[in-house]
Amino acid sequence: MKESKLYTKKGYYNPSFFQMKIDANCDLTNLNNIAPAPFSTFIHEYIHFIQDTTSTFGLVNANIIGNRLKHYVKEVEINYGPSFPVSVPIAKDHVTQINRNLQQVYMGQGQLIPDAMNPSDVKIESVNLVETSLYLPSPLAKFLDELEVNFLFSGNSYKYKFGAIGIMETMANFIQKKHFPATSAPAIPYNSAELVAQYLYPEIGNNAEFVFALCDVCLLDYHPGRAFFRTLELMNKKCFKPTTAEEIYEFAETEIKGEKGESLYVLFEKVSIEAESLYSEIFISPIFVNEQKWLSVLLSSARNLRLTNPTFLLNLYRQPSAKSINLANLIESLGTPLMFNRNEQAFFIPPNSLIDILIMPDRLSALLEMFRLFDDAQKNCRLSDYCSQAITIDERCKSEPWLRSTDKNLCAYAQFWRTWNLTGKSPEK
Repeated sequence: MKESKLYTKKGYYNPSFFQMKIDANCDLTNLNNIAPAPFSTFIHEYIHFIQDTTSTFGLVNANIIGNRLKHYVKEVEINYGPSFPVSVPIAKDHVTQINRNLQQVYMGQGQLIPDAMNPSDVKIESVNLVETSLYLPSPLAKFLDELEVNFLFSGNSYKYKFGAIGIMETMANFIQKKHFPATSAPAIPYNSAELVAQYLYPEIGNNAEFVFALCDVCLLDYHPGRAFFRTLELMNKKCFKPTTAEEIYEFAETEIKGEKGESLYVLFEKVSIEAESLYSEIFISPIFVNEQKWLSVLLSSARNLRLTNPTFLLNLYRQPSAKSINLANLIESLGTPLMFNRNEQAFFIPPNSLIDILIMPDRLSALLEMFRLFDDAQKNCRLSDYCSQAITIDERCKSEPWLRSTDKNLCAYAQFWRTWNLTGKSPEK
């Protein structure tokens, strides 16, 4: 599976690893001084960071990725000698591979159709739940249906698997375009949720706030695309005609349940606590104590925000300015991911409660580089430009970064390699 990215033309966000890239040549921590164009990208990608930490899907995704990384490390440490295969194989019946397949279905497709810029030029022909071709053993197979959208553009038919990516990108695009109307992005996936809602139930689909709220609550489900479809079907059946977007949240809380009958907010709280515990396991070494504390504060604060103020993102969307007090409060409470500008300079704003401790968020970025090695056979480390500000980099960084685990001064990648007892082990050439 290729590395997951949520991206625009001018930036991207790496889910679960809390890393953002903005095509700008400035200090990204001074938000008041960022020019409109890069700030437009910042607000889009920052919404993905918020979705990542305050939604069930975002945290399920983190749990699946984190457990896959733990599986790879354990396999290499226990079952291989000095040389191990790239990519590390996983049996199709192993829970790690099953969750990997689930992850792909939950996410849906993210590819762009560059020429389809105007949503009015895209016509949906049908929307259906279909069986997936990905493997999943019975009885879990019922969780693996996908929402297939057949749409027409420029006389050509396309099949699009609608899922969490389409939902997240629609929300981020809504906020970005409201404050920066000149923003242009392909209708697929950046308007995909709006188009699906208009097709299935125009009463909701023709109101931007309603679509935004529906996207937000459906990310509180494991399988956001299916939840989106079923919720709109139920709303249509019940002739649900809200007068405010807040009623969408109320409808979801009473009508949408998890697989065990629990409310979406109970489900979210459970998954959030699991993700916090998993990050603690990954950063269990005493040398990572500050990073462990950061992740714990981040996820617990995000959990409290969602549970006490479910409509906080809707309130952010409603603000007359992108640089609102709502955004400032979010950053004060949750901080930011590690942010890179086009010069590979890194910036980071911690949660306000942790401003007095030294946090090294690049260690999560190092985990992403290791994940690329185990999951996609990518041997290089892309942090060398950033690391060069603190340590001496060399040719090993480009092709064999694990060899740095014997150095006296360890980079973040080498620190994990040594901590996980992988020193002396290398992937096959």
